Amino acid sequence: ETLCRAGASILLYAPTAFTSDPRALPEFKEPGSERTVTYIQDGIGYRLAPFSVYPQEHEVIVEPIADLFIQRAEAFTADHPRVSMQEVKEGLHELHTAMKTPGFELLAGSPVKRKLREREKVRVNSSGAGNANGSVQYVLMVGNPGAGKSTLLNSLANKVVFHSGCSIASGLMYKLDKHQVHESLVLLDTPGLEDERKRRQAAEAITEALKQSGHYRIFFVIQEHQGRLVPADKATMRIVLETAPITSFGIIINQ
Repeated sequence: ETLCRAGASILLYAPTAFTSDPRALPEFKEPGSERTVTYIQDGIGYRLAPFSVYPQEHEVIVEPIADLFIQRAEAFTADHPRVSMQEVKEGLHELHTAMKTPGFELLAGSPVKRKLREREKVRVNSSGAGNANGSVQYVLMVGNPGAGKSTLLNSLANKVVFHSGCSIASGLMYKLDKHQVHESLVLLDTPGLEDERKRRQAAEAITEALKQSGHYRIFFVIQEHQGRLVPADKATMRIVLETAPITSFGIIINQ
């Protein structure tokens, strides 16, 4: 409830299915325990009905790394008027969102993509496109060793191309690890941020990368311990943000 509030954003890291038929909503809004229903305005996705297990739900799958802006958030607790009037059951949460960016095209190797290969990408109540200008899109993960950057990037690449624990030898020029998934998507990792010097070198490398043409999405991958952010992760964020001209970024808290 602290994070899901109006003005905040939700990042759908994995492909996520939504119903496009309002008649299917009552079933989802009957919680046996706490449940969150998310509405998307102006969303873009792929119709799954032709090969869905539940075609009656009229599912539309949203691409990974889709970014949703929360317009309104409501928690139906025991003292909520609509709960008292038995209009809504206690434990339901509703998020009303708008899609800021539709995410990256599903990877060619994914089962869904294979089924959709011959099908036209449909737009649901939207006229915008995710990468209409054809420019290269970059996903850059910044974080300390062990934070989980490599695992996240490998899942986006659909194969193991980034290896955890990699370090930059002393005296060598710092370079970002790079893997091009396809002609319009490049994944970037920041290896070996063991100390402040390497964190500053990484920030300088990020600065140089941002000078290249293309659209960048930057994510800090951090961990928490006993409900608090790890100090080394906070230090990395501070140093990189102070040095590199980053104006927009996301945070992934990896467990």
